[in-house]
Amino acid sequence: MNLHFVEGPVDTPARLDDADPSVIALWHIEMLLRGYYVTPRGMLALSLPFGDAELDGFAGAFDDFLSSNLKILPRRTN
Repeated sequence: MNLHFVEGPVDTPARLDDADPSVIALWHIEMLLRGYYVTPRGMLALSLPFGDAELDGFAGAFDDFLSSNLKILPRRTN
């Protein structure tokens, strides 16, 4: 799967051009520091032995990233 940090819904592929590359770079580094490998362009893979403990750890690391960087992340617009 691939993560994109953009404002509002991603309704067309062209909307991805609006993504700030520094945000995905920040996510990449911070997830590495938390012990999770994601690619520099935001791709990650979940393997079959990925159980509840691994999911809880990854979700916790991602939640920590979001709450730590809330002020600089794009916001959803309605």
